[in-house]
Amino acid sequence: MNQIPQICIYLQHPICQIIHSIATQFHIHKALQKYENFSHRIFLSVLFAYCNTFFSGIIFDYQVNTSLYIMVVHTSVAVILESNFVFTLLQKYILIDDFCLAVKAMRAGCFTFLSFSDKYFSGNHFLICSIYALFKSYGSDVYGPIISYCLGIPVKPFRLFVPMDFINEFPFLIILYFTLPYMNNVDKTLFIITFDITTVINIILSNHTQKSMQDYVLNYLVKLSKK
Repeated sequence: MNQIPQICIYLQHPICQIIHSIATQFHIHKALQKYENFSHRIFLSVLFAYCNTFFSGIIFDYQVNTSLYIMVVHTSVAVILESNFVFTLLQKYILIDDFCLAVKAMRAGCFTFLSFSDKYFSGNHFLICSIYALFKSYGSDVYGPIISYCLGIPVKPFRLFVPMDFINEFPFLIILYFTLPYMNNVDKTLFIITFDITTVINIILSNHTQKSMQDYVLNYLVKLSKK
């Protein structure tokens, strides 16, 4: 049996985990705030989620000591995405100005990431992390915890997980009913994207293919965001 290196034991300490989360959040939030175009922020968040999922999948495949490598991957990917090189590429080649199109792109990304990482269920973790980063980049922390609470997700930076069996829809719908009239377009769009991602994750993990209540609410939100 392989002995776990001492450094990996140290890295599992809560203080190291907190430092790692803060460092990763700092860089990804700084990267997101460079972009005025909201669609670019969405694309960058998806890219962040994809890179983390891809490299973490490789780490798990080779059964290396995950604590050290995943922490390095998280922060390294965030630092790279913050670079001016990535900023220039996105500004020049990625032109998505339609919020609804961006939401559809996010949904397609969800299917891709989750099918890639279904063995580890790491895709949902990183996707929710990227959405959390989007919320933070706009300073819309007030809606993040509300959504997280309604979906049964622990509100911890970069430690967010979607429940495997179901998403409790009714508290979420009640809060939507009372809060949507007071939201601006940015907040409505953040709601749509977060809701869409959790819907897709829920459908995939539960092998549910029929149109659910979430689909109807999503369509309603998209229409509302156009007003």
